[in-house]
Amino acid sequence: MTEILRMRIPLHGLASILRWTFILSMAMCTVAAAVETGPRASAKDIGPVSEYFGDQSGNATIEQVASEAYENKFRSHTSHTFNLGFSRAVHWIKFRIEDGRRVSTAGSSRFVLTVDNPNLEHVALYIPVGGDGERRFKVLRSGWGQVVDSRDVRFLFPVFRLPATFNEQRFFFLRVQTSYTSIFAVRVLSGQAFERLSWSIIAVTSIALGAMAVMILYNLAVFFVLRDRTYLYYVCYITFQLLAQMGFVGFVGLVNKECAYLFESNIHVLSCCMALFALMFTRSFLITPRYAPRHDLLLRLTIPVILACLFLATVHLRFEANILTQAVGTWMCVVIISAGAAGLRSGFRPARYFLIAWTILVSGVVIFLARNAGILPHTFLTRSAMLIAAALESIFLALALADRIRLMREESEGLKREQYELQNAMLVAEEANRAKSVFVANISHEIRTPLNAILGMIDLVMDDGLTGRQRERLRIAKSAADTLLSLINDILDFSKIEAGKIDLEVTDFSIRRSLSAKVSVLKSSSRHKNLVLEFQVDDRVPDNLRGDPNRINQIVLNLTSNAIKFTNDGKVLVRVDLQEQVDEKVVLAFTVADTGIGIPQDKIELIFDRFSQADSSTTRKEGGTGLGLPISRQLARAMGGDLWVESELGAGSTFHFTVPLQLGNAVALPDHEITQEMEALGELRGMSVLLAEDNAFNQAVALEVLEKLGCEVVLAVDGREAVQACAAQHFDVILMDIQMPEMDGLDATRIIRAKETSRRIPIIAQTAHAFAEDRPRCLEAGMDDYVSKPIQTSDLLRCLRRFTSGTGRSLENRSAQSSDKSTESPKRDGKNQFDLTVLLESLGGDEESLREMVDLFFAQAPLMLDELRTAEQDNDWEKLVSQSHTLKGAFATFGAASLRDTAQETEGAAQQRDVKKVGELTARLYEELDSLERAVVGLGYLVKKAGTTTEPP
Repeated sequence: MTEILRMRIPLHGLASILRWTFILSMAMCTVAAAVETGPRASAKDIGPVSEYFGDQSGNATIEQVASEAYENKFRSHTSHTFNLGFSRAVHWIKFRIEDGRRVSTAGSSRFVLTVDNPNLEHVALYIPVGGDGERRFKVLRSGWGQVVDSRDVRFLFPVFRLPATFNEQRFFFLRVQTSYTSIFAVRVLSGQAFERLSWSIIAVTSIALGAMAVMILYNLAVFFVLRDRTYLYYVCYITFQLLAQMGFVGFVGLVNKECAYLFESNIHVLSCCMALFALMFTRSFLITPRYAPRHDLLLRLTIPVILACLFLATVHLRFEANILTQAVGTWMCVVIISAGAAGLRSGFRPARYFLIAWTILVSGVVIFLARNAGILPHTFLTRSAMLIAAALESIFLALALADRIRLMREESEGLKREQYELQNAMLVAEEANRAKSVFVANISHEIRTPLNAILGMIDLVMDDGLTGRQRERLRIAKSAADTLLSLINDILDFSKIEAGKIDLEVTDFSIRRSLSAKVSVLKSSSRHKNLVLEFQVDDRVPDNLRGDPNRINQIVLNLTSNAIKFTNDGKVLVRVDLQEQVDEKVVLAFTVADTGIGIPQDKIELIFDRFSQADSSTTRKEGGTGLGLPISRQLARAMGGDLWVESELGAGSTFHFTVPLQLGNAVALPDHEITQEMEALGELRGMSVLLAEDNAFNQAVALEVLEKLGCEVVLAVDGREAVQACAAQHFDVILMDIQMPEMDGLDATRIIRAKETSRRIPIIAQTAHAFAEDRPRCLEAGMDDYVSKPIQTSDLLRCLRRFTSGTGRSLENRSAQSSDKSTESPKRDGKNQFDLTVLLESLGGDEESLREMVDLFFAQAPLMLDELRTAEQDNDWEKLVSQSHTLKGAFATFGAASLRDTAQETEGAAQQRDVKKVGELTARLYEELDSLERAVVGLGYLVKKAGTTTEPP
């Protein structure tokens, strides 16, 4: 104990107060313990020898209750404590007191009857007067709501002095009415025992309330010095805590009857105000928006509930307010303690005192409620547990505030040291930066010259006659060298920007052609994340402009790649608008919008600082150095425009930049490029297409082709989904696979035609079947045209344009086409009978998309073969026909002629239910697919994973 009293508390100005408070707290607990362990021979509990009943109407009189008619309504009560719970009823208790005539009449020796609950509203003791046959009573009244108080002993709770003599054969009656919890103990004590008890209760109560008052005054003084609102919240919280505790323990009743009535009738108003300031103090002290954001949300959601409790208490609905306040108080304690734990885990050191304070308070409340529920005995210590805990809480919260001030001082001193060190570091960094700029300027020529020589020599070697594998290896080397050169150029650009020597090119260009080619490069990465990448150019934007297209492309590509990187679901939109045009001068407004993670408002400007990112973990997760956005903004400003961002956390970001340009001369393009661009950007752009296709590989190829043509595509994986999509949305054209699960394309077409009421939707069949055998069925079902697999961009383009120009149906005049290109190329293997140029042409010559389709094909094909094998083992002939047809289409799209033919044979054998032949053909499909995979790996278009195989299961 000596060591505890001599402890050195490292807090400014609070050490002596805390020592004295600790001593007073120990004294308080010692006195309370003495009360519980003292002699109790002169005290007797009335509960075990009493009877009671609840008058629900509240209209029963003493004459009625004392009559024989009410004897059967009383029930025996054996507990020491009366626990009547939440009730609006009036409770009557009758009991006898033995040995009344042997009680001395000396003043302090007279017996007293105590009702140990200061919050009872109306309490009346009916003392029998007269002989055994009489029913006369003397009434003594008490309780905070009593208009006339006839008690001759004023104390914290109702105390009645019994007469010197009374008839021990007659019953005493006690009438209790309250809107609060009716939990109390009724005891008869001798005068000496009551004096000892009252002194102890007053001492403990005064110490606890005094400690809280000292904490209020001290921290109020600190608030006036520091002007920190956290101290103000603390003072308000502890003040209302003090007032509420004075009401709970009945302390005000010792001072003034009117004050007691005011406090007790508004005790829930005080409790609600206390809870409100407790939440405000918690949020301000723990800085929950920063250290515990989830708990901060719960705390803010609790405030309206507390205001509702405050309203009920204000309009004197005390019974309802009592129930709601206790429930909300329990919830609030749980949230506040968990918020303190979260703050401590987040590294906020003062949260430890905060957590101790609220743990002590909750412990006291739990003891108090356990006593109310009858779990713990009704003793002075259990009744005063909440008061003692509140006093200790105020002390530890003051400790937490003092530790918070000390932490702020340490941080302030550390910040000053850091600022001094930062200034010195800045001087060193500026000198190093100047040296770096000189070094970069001198070394740039030496780095780029050998790189350009490497790229040139690679181009020369690729013009020679090479094998497919050699050409692919050189292509990879050239791609790596291009990436390295691009990186060096970015670094040099940044150095030039720092030196103010950025070079801008001035040339004629087409913004549509320039950006379309660049944005399409990023489509593969967007598809990999299942994102929609849209590119739009306003019709008012001139096509002949003069400026620096490379710098514009650099900004757009940087912003778009960032948008894809930080978007996990939704889409990315790249749009160009005409902001202003005056004579030969135009200002273009570029927008790159995404539905990604967004940027916090306090980090928006930070992202434009060099080597900075909104989240430091981004570098580890996504890569990057933080140079892209600063370079983009500087480039935009160097061209006379600007770059800025609008963002909301969790709702995506929209980057804007403007560039002033001049009108230029028309850019001459090759005929085939003009045709493709006009078709993609003209009549087919925005056409809504429903694609009904069940095979994942064919889906990917068709989606790639349609997106390149500028169409808006909705995917249905079977005929039933296609019918549902047509019912929910209007489409310009439907691209329908013939054979699909659930419902095939022919049945789906018939249903769609049957539901049409006005406009006829063009439906184009797509299948691997020969046209001659399918034409009558397609016509009968109501289809308008036919596209054979593999889908060719030119064929599909002509077909779609036919319906946009209204030339009508062409199914009857169309014939199946095939091409046999024997010239060997890096994408063709005659031995294995496959030709990747077919697939490449379908994808518009996009090599990156080709590689994605190859990966997808070899991921899906083994799964489809396994389904075919399962159908064979189950003798599911319908599934065998359907699955072999699907495989035939996929193999045709990929350009695998041998596999396509074998799948077609399998389909025919399945239709004839030839078990032996189907088994042989299925085994051959596995062998041919494995041979095809090895051939594609040999050409460098696929990396075969170790241990993978396409052998039949």
